Amino acid sequence: MLGGWSGVALIDEAVNLAAPLDLLVAREGVWQLAMAGEPLTPTGVKALDTILARTNPSDPLDGTTTVTLPREFSLTDHAEVLPWVEVKAAWVEAAFAQLCEAREDVQEKRFLQWEEALRGIVQGQPDWEARRDWEGVRWAITTLDRKGALERLRRWPDRHTDAFWEGRRAAALAEVGEIEEARDLNQRTLNRVRAAQVPGQADYRLLSQEGWLMVQARFIGIERRKMWEVEAAANERRIGRLNVLRQYDCDPWGNLSQLKTQAALAPLRLNDQQQGVSEEREFDAGWVKRFRIIGGGATEPDAEPALRLLRLCEWAAYPLRVGSVTFGTKELTPVIVPLLRGAAPRLGVLTAVRAGAGEALTVSLNRDIVATMAPDDASALIEVLLNGLSQAGEEAERARERIRYGEHHFSYQVLEHGLEALSRMMLRADPTQRRAALDLAAHLAGVHAVQWDSNFHGPLGHLLHRCVGMMSNQEKLDVLPILAAFPVPAGNITMGDRWPDPLSAQHFSVQLPAAPPDLPASIPQRLLAHAQADTVSRFERHTALVRLADLFRLGLLTPEHQQTFAQILWRDRDDQNLPRDTPFHVFAFLKLPHPSDVEPADLLKARYLGGGAFEPPERDAQEVTLGEADPQARMRSDLISLRQAPLSWTPEDVRTLLDRLQAWWPGMTRVWELLPGAWVDRGSATLLLDVLKDVLLPHAGTHREAVEAFMYEVTQYFQSHDFPVAPDGNTLDARESSRALLDALIGAAPSLVSETARRAVRVLLADGWEGKAQHEHFRELRGALLARVIHRASAGLDAVLHAVAHLITQGMILEPEERRQTLLSLEHLAEETAPRPLTGSANEQRSERSDVRTAASVLAATLYQQFQDDPPATLMIWAEIGRTDPLPEVRKPWMSLDS
Repeated sequence: MLGGWSGVALIDEAVNLAAPLDLLVAREGVWQLAMAGEPLTPTGVKALDTILARTNPSDPLDGTTTVTLPREFSLTDHAEVLPWVEVKAAWVEAAFAQLCEAREDVQEKRFLQWEEALRGIVQGQPDWEARRDWEGVRWAITTLDRKGALERLRRWPDRHTDAFWEGRRAAALAEVGEIEEARDLNQRTLNRVRAAQVPGQADYRLLSQEGWLMVQARFIGIERRKMWEVEAAANERRIGRLNVLRQYDCDPWGNLSQLKTQAALAPLRLNDQQQGVSEEREFDAGWVKRFRIIGGGATEPDAEPALRLLRLCEWAAYPLRVGSVTFGTKELTPVIVPLLRGAAPRLGVLTAVRAGAGEALTVSLNRDIVATMAPDDASALIEVLLNGLSQAGEEAERARERIRYGEHHFSYQVLEHGLEALSRMMLRADPTQRRAALDLAAHLAGVHAVQWDSNFHGPLGHLLHRCVGMMSNQEKLDVLPILAAFPVPAGNITMGDRWPDPLSAQHFSVQLPAAPPDLPASIPQRLLAHAQADTVSRFERHTALVRLADLFRLGLLTPEHQQTFAQILWRDRDDQNLPRDTPFHVFAFLKLPHPSDVEPADLLKARYLGGGAFEPPERDAQEVTLGEADPQARMRSDLISLRQAPLSWTPEDVRTLLDRLQAWWPGMTRVWELLPGAWVDRGSATLLLDVLKDVLLPHAGTHREAVEAFMYEVTQYFQSHDFPVAPDGNTLDARESSRALLDALIGAAPSLVSETARRAVRVLLADGWEGKAQHEHFRELRGALLARVIHRASAGLDAVLHAVAHLITQGMILEPEERRQTLLSLEHLAEETAPRPLTGSANEQRSERSDVRTAASVLAATLYQQFQDDPPATLMIWAEIGRTDPLPEVRKPWMSLDS
């Protein structure tokens, strides 16, 4: 008897039986898994491959017409005699299970293999043909191939035994944007299902189909017209019919809501409740987002409820998105998160892209997930995204401003979220794929719809910078003409992210070689024309000016082009004789071309000493104006320029600057009190203290005590209002113990780790190495840092590793036992921080483990330089990691060392 066996056990047991008995038993296992919404296991896939290969589903050559199913494998209490057609049906069902598994795993080769194997077998069977085409449509939608989905939908068989195949076709049409056709098909199918019902008889299959088609009709109707435009009478009839279906337990809302709840709760089992300010480590190394939380703790995502829900939606003809109306992003995010975290990362990424669940991508497609993908999986996903985005770009060229609407909305989702997903996958792209991604980004940047909609600018910029950031120096030189010619957007775009800067100093921070690649003269000429034309938008002009500044920095402008650039930049000046309305901080004018009759350094000093900078906000203000008039934006710009400008200051200048800052300070604190906490620019804390420490203090002379007193006042305010302040010798050395310095170090936000480490060293070395070497303060902090490295204490370990590495570069010598223990700790960290799939909170953007691995790599590379003749085994392990680790920030410390 098979009744007590699970589907997995049946398939595993069937492989040990003779054909065709194995196939008939396996079919029961496949059916049980399908009814439970569960996937085939890897061993089940292999078992079915073996079982299907043993049996030819065509009519047997020996004339066999029946098969006997023994009692122990029968669903009854006796042996069964089955016609051969049952064997054929069992083969087809098992083959469809393999086809579905290949689709959900996004394995193109396996999918096409099983699709072709089924082609001749299902011919002439309308329902089987419909399922084959339906799987093909689902494959096309999953792989973002709208054109392929429409081609398959047009070939859909006209006749079926089961009318619900037309409902599934309607769902697919709605999902790819053919909403009117989907609505008409839904209504015809709903009428056909109702007509097939016999009054007085309860056909649960037809009642269930009617319920799902009614749910589908409502979903499509929401996109087609506003809810309040639905006729009251029609809505009343719909509710009445659903009440009837509910009596037969055929109202789909119950099943759907239950699975939604299970999928939503599975990855969100919270414990260890906490509250306060937390950081999200973002995808790019060294970036962090601070936010306030209430609740939190460790979680264990569960993928099974998510997969069950997705399978139910597909089989029950309930699309994830119809035009601009979504299944529910808040409901989709917890569904997709566990898929991304190891169960089915490719399916999770592609589902998030097509359904518009951007939050799921930013939450869970982090560096660790990307780094731990199998090479073939990562490469295949990149190819799917490249193809999907290329097709969406063609659609965008046709749609122009209508890209957000109707039949184009599928392509809109692919563009917005596919660009972000592809940008993250650049971590695993090979050189050919990086070049293809760069060419795609350059092409999309020239598409009007992409320029017009600022929602694309951020993802496009991420793709560009992550693509270039993974290139070698030679690769960057090879593509420099493409980057220089990157399109400048046309039109007045004032919202959203800034247009990508392809020649950013982030990737081109030094002068090019003596023989840089040839740059066509037409590129700077076209940019100069954009910058000086009166008919272009402000956004367009600013973008052209930024590109020209990049070309000037890289030495790619001819003297004639430089002169024209200077004239354009300085043609419109403010009341301080500085260029007006540019995208640059004022210190940039010291480095950019300028007319011969202008001395930018004198103008900048006059601005800071005589007025124009640090204009104090009103101390009694009752509201804050945001946007370009935001006092925080002006403050940040003034601080950045004052810190970056290489100007000389006298003690009298310092006194004037200090007076201006002290007059400005009360108004600025008033601004922060008026703003909601999330709008406060807390990063300004570091800027202001850096200006006081690096600009004013070194030139203060007799005003040093006044500067130090103001620094202490500012620091106390920032610390009491939860601003991220890194430790500094001038504020901590005289007033705090080494324990306070250590606490500040390990509590630093990830974005401040490196700066915090440098400042901690500055505290130790403020009076010279020899003087500090015998100082109790130094010995205590040195011992505490090494103890945390040796014992691998988790809190702030990445900052501690950075600090110890920096101390060693400054001359600190480890005692033999300290060296042995440090190497032992590094050996453990090499294994403990190795890339592996994550489990954890849905709020986790990047794993702290990868940051610790990066810092350990820095320390190991620092020690390696001291042992290059005979490095210990631990450092050889790290040297290999430095060559092969998938994370570029882990490899970076080793790039300049001989292996």
